[in-house]
Amino acid sequence: TAHQIGTPLSSLIGWLEILKLDQSQASTVEEIQKDIQRLQTITDRFSKVGSEPVLEIKDIITETKATFDYLKDS
Repeated sequence: TAHQIGTPLSSLIGWLEILKLDQSQASTVEEIQKDIQRLQTITDRFSKVGSEPVLEIKDIITETKATFDYLKDS
């Protein structure tokens, strides 16, 4: 479940904080941080499976641009 994934993620975040103390590891820390963020996003989405979606009004131009920028950076 999402909770079972979230617990090791919390541990990884703690270890990452320790790695941040070593400035020579800055590029490695940055990459690990990005990977952890991706895993947190996946975990969050996974935890919402089966729940009722929350609908909200959005500006289509802003959302399209954000999607384009996201895909461009991937």
